[in-house]
Amino acid sequence: MALENAFNVNNDLTIDLNGKTLTVAAGDNQIGKNSALTIKNGTVDISGVVVAKHAVFVLAESNATLNLVNVNLIGEDYSSAYGIFYIGANSEINVDGGEWNLNGDLSTAGGVFKADNATAILNIKNATMQLHNVRRVVTHAETTIVNSVINISGDADGVDAEMEHGFNRSALVIVDSTITMKDMIGRGITVENGPVVISNSTVTMSNVQEATIDIRNGQAVVVDEASSVVMDKAPTNSDSINGDVVVVKENQPHITDGYWWIGTTNTGVLAQGPAGADGADGKDGVDGKDGVDGKDGVDGKDGVDGKDGVDGKDGVDGKDGVDGKDGVDGKDGVDGKDGVDGKDGVDGKDGADGKNGVDGKDGVDGKNGVDGKDGVDGKDGVDGKNGVDGKNGVDGKDGGVALSIVAIVVSVLSAAFIGLCTFCDPFKKKVTAIFKKN
Repeated sequence: MALENAFNVNNDLTIDLNGKTLTVAAGDNQIGKNSALTIKNGTVDISGVVVAKHAVFVLAESNATLNLVNVNLIGEDYSSAYGIFYIGANSEINVDGGEWNLNGDLSTAGGVFKADNATAILNIKNATMQLHNVRRVVTHAETTIVNSVINISGDADGVDAEMEHGFNRSALVIVDSTITMKDMIGRGITVENGPVVISNSTVTMSNVQEATIDIRNGQAVVVDEASSVVMDKAPTNSDSINGDVVVVKENQPHITDGYWWIGTTNTGVLAQGPAGADGADGKDGVDGKDGVDGKDGVDGKDGVDGKDGVDGKDGVDGKDGVDGKDGVDGKDGVDGKDGVDGKDGVDGKDGADGKNGVDGKDGVDGKNGVDGKDGVDGKDGVDGKNGVDGKNGVDGKDGGVALSIVAIVVSVLSAAFIGLCTFCDPFKKKVTAIFKKN
């Protein structure tokens, strides 16, 4: 994909190259005020481009932004006029990731990043840059470099396309990075518009002809203990350097940060003998005072409910409680309806003859009844066995009716029945009546 003509971006625009290459054939591509251009995930090639006025990419003054995310920038034998990127006041460029390989800026005043004053911002992180004969790397812009590797080199032979300055008149912060500068006809770092801070990083300079570090306007260089700054020529105004800066002659062996160096090259060989025997343990120190209790942490989430446990054994039966008091008797219920008459039961067997009762007193003679009709003679019954005489009973109370009355009643009742047979035994004083129902 090629851009034959310059473009103007006047709003927010994102170009995702998706692994492809964008070839830029024209310069002075403009990003307007309050606008942002993001190019990501691919390669931008500026080889052979010739810029007539300013730069390949121009950011207007006031809040113009260019974001290069995972972009590989390549270029060879190009002419950038003022620079590949020109940053207007109060605008910024953000580089995140990518590998840059630039070789041979043919212009006499060009460079990679150029700004008119220190209000321009340049942020570089997670990038690797090989910059050879690019004239100048950064001019004026306030620059922060994090977790990156930047190698800057030139031929230093006096012909065109030389490497002049590294970081020129820029406030500069270098963190967790490695910066190497060599074979340059100008200055490595010019400290003018702000301090230089180097933290946990390695900076080396060799054969930088005009000055390695040139400190101006009362600015300072701060180097922390985790950093190594090694050069073959002393900085100017070295009293303004806070921290260790090692100055060695070319090819001179020396020890820096525990390693052997040859001039400005770290050999990676530890400058120490074999480890000695462990010393005796020191005495225990006095216990420190208890610290202040920390604040209670946030309650954790409720855990998952546990499984039901095994049922416990039955407990011992409790003692019987005291009997409660009797309740008040309830009211009588309403009488139920009469039930259905039951079936007649089977006739029971004749009971045994009872004992002879005591003779009652003679009753009053009854009136003579009307004679009944003679009944048909019945068959003679079988003579029964003589029973055993019973014991004499106790005299009973006076009866209301005498035996003679009974005989009269029997005689009267015989008129209402058919087949009456009356037998009276005067010796046993017993009356027997047998009836057949009409």
